Amino acid sequence: HLSASVVQTVPVSIYNNVLRNCKGDGVAVWRSGASAAAPIPDVRHNTIIAPIGGDGIDIRSSVNSCMVRGNILAGGRVAASNCVVGGNMLGEVDTQRFRDAGKRDYRLTADSPAVNGATGSCPSVDLLGTSRPSERCDQGAFEFVQAGEEDK
Repeated sequence: HLSASVVQTVPVSIYNNVLRNCKGDGVAVWRSGASAAAPIPDVRHNTIIAPIGGDGIDIRSSVNSCMVRGNILAGGRVAASNCVVGGNMLGEVDTQRFRDAGKRDYRLTADSPAVNGATGSCPSVDLLGTSRPSERCDQGAFEFVQAGEEDK
């Protein structure tokens, strides 16, 4: 049993996800009350497409420590005043140069501005299990692979 004056912290990792047309925020993290454990979110390498009526990533002011990096927010924004935020790609869907956004293929093309756009450490693999370099990997959930090469 913990006393009310003891606050625990809980690391939360959210990475390599594709979120499309979420109603409200794509990713939202907050502390539920003063005696609740304080989340320490690490939100990175997600591809978030056009949230409806919310932010792409919303880390509420009740969270005092977090990291938001390497994400693609196509039509969304980052609201995270108490976080270290960097290396995210913001813009509309068509500026991201996905393979075929109309068919929900959010893998990157060679001319995508997200290729080699991440800073800091990267997850070892992407959403499909493709290896990522330890630094200067691609932003978003997918590491660029030339079309036709992903099955080799």
